[in-house]
Amino acid sequence: NDYYQVWEACPIRELRMEHMENIVLQRVTVQQTELALQIRGFDTTSMNKLQMVYKLHEAISLEQEHAGPKLSQSYRAVEKEILETRDEKKKGFEEVAMQTGIAIWKPLQQKLKDWHEEKERQLTEVRLRREELHNTQYERWRERITTAERTEQLVPSIVTERGGAPLTYRTGALGFQSVAAGSFHVLAIGQDGRVYSWGDGNYGRLGQGQGVGMEQHAKAARAGKLGGPTPKQSAKAAALAAERVAMAAAKRFDASVPTEIQDLSSKPVLRVACGFSHSAAVVQSGELLVWGGGNSGKLGLGQITDEFECYCPFPVRVKFPERVRIAQVSCGNAHTGAVSEDGQVFMWGCADSGRLGLGSRFVGSVARPTLAQTLQVAGVRAKAVACGTSHTAVISVVTKVAEGKGVNRVAREVGGHVYIAGPAAVIGKDRHTFHLVRELEGKPVAQVSCGSASTGCVTVEGELYTWGVNKSGCIGHSLHKKVVRRPRLVKCLYRSPMNLALGRPARQSSIYNKRGPHIAVNGCTDGDGEKLCCHTQIDSQAFWEVDLGRICRLEKIHLWNRQRSEE
Repeated sequence: NDYYQVWEACPIRELRMEHMENIVLQRVTVQQTELALQIRGFDTTSMNKLQMVYKLHEAISLEQEHAGPKLSQSYRAVEKEILETRDEKKKGFEEVAMQTGIAIWKPLQQKLKDWHEEKERQLTEVRLRREELHNTQYERWRERITTAERTEQLVPSIVTERGGAPLTYRTGALGFQSVAAGSFHVLAIGQDGRVYSWGDGNYGRLGQGQGVGMEQHAKAARAGKLGGPTPKQSAKAAALAAERVAMAAAKRFDASVPTEIQDLSSKPVLRVACGFSHSAAVVQSGELLVWGGGNSGKLGLGQITDEFECYCPFPVRVKFPERVRIAQVSCGNAHTGAVSEDGQVFMWGCADSGRLGLGSRFVGSVARPTLAQTLQVAGVRAKAVACGTSHTAVISVVTKVAEGKGVNRVAREVGGHVYIAGPAAVIGKDRHTFHLVRELEGKPVAQVSCGSASTGCVTVEGELYTWGVNKSGCIGHSLHKKVVRRPRLVKCLYRSPMNLALGRPARQSSIYNKRGPHIAVNGCTDGDGEKLCCHTQIDSQAFWEVDLGRICRLEKIHLWNRQRSEE
């Protein structure tokens, strides 16, 4: 900085690097830095301006360390004289000065090379120490997770004559391909298609099927009689059932590490979902298996009593109409939704507040999967369903259609509509059947998710829209917005491109035919024709500049001439 006398302190400490690159260094020309390096014997043919500045900084620092500031001052004086004599075309002086400067700096070239080698050695040592520390921490972590007690046997699906000893693996070394989280438990699908669960085992939500009294629940579930006695049954039967449930709850199976669900070991699982106290899995055959808490009919296994907390501690198949294959499932707090491979939507569980989207005549509990007729009649082919605490959202399939003719023929994505059902407190208006969210029309949605009282969706363009209750800013909007009634773009994650130069002061080296610098900042970016472009005279060093009014960094510049464009 003292070398060229252009230093200016940055007013904002956090922006000092941007200030250095975009303001201070702009006062030093490429010609100056190139000459300063060449007179010291450096080859600058493959360097840009920033690289030359960094190399010159190293050279000046080395000079001051080994020869003091006077050597740098002498070089700077010679550079100024060379630039002055260039205008007078005195090449003899420049050649002599170059040869002298290179000869003086030659001993320092070796020192600079040694300095670079030492710096590289130090960086290599730091990298190796970090890698060693990382490996040590990883080994300790793996040793803690993969203990001998959790080593399990792999049962090969195909056994050959050359098969050797039984295969074993350790849980900690297994890779996962997808994961789902509920209120108190987690499910994950391994790379081998097996399902693992861990967390709070209450209500049988882990699907491990362990504990005293579980056998009775298994028989009842398989017989379609999951649950305890009704009020009409004897007091003795009620007492026995209550005792059985209490014993099972006292012996429930919690898991602090991923543990395989044995009942699913022979069924490759494609997708899993978790709710408050129940879980679901879609297997390769198109079947849907559920387990966990069964109140409100959210398991879809049939009507059960509300007198006791009923649950199923192991996966049980849900019955659907013939030839229906399930492709996706979602679990809410008290209801469940599934989408078939044909795009049909089935809902069941608690129907309060219209969360099932089946119509106002459905109240209380819906114990069996029921087709969403409004979507079926409207011809909606669903892609996915998302269940929240008290509302549900469905998105339709996204398809591509061709528009235009000839070379102008392009593919456009259509579909991806969002349909929603639930109470006014969550979605702004009571909807007992699925209604189209019109604010998202023209923005095909690829993914949707529902929370406690909010909804979010991602479009095929990668835009995130959210709406609902904005408690503590949970949907990504300003904190003063307590409730967002309609889908709104989360601007903190995505902003449309903006023209920083629009209307800003601009100037250029000269003006031809009244094509001044203002044309470039008037907002028109078409550029089709000379009238829409600024134009200079035939200057030896033509320029155009604009004051953007803020510090910014240019990533790319395009230059056009009449023949081709260059980048």
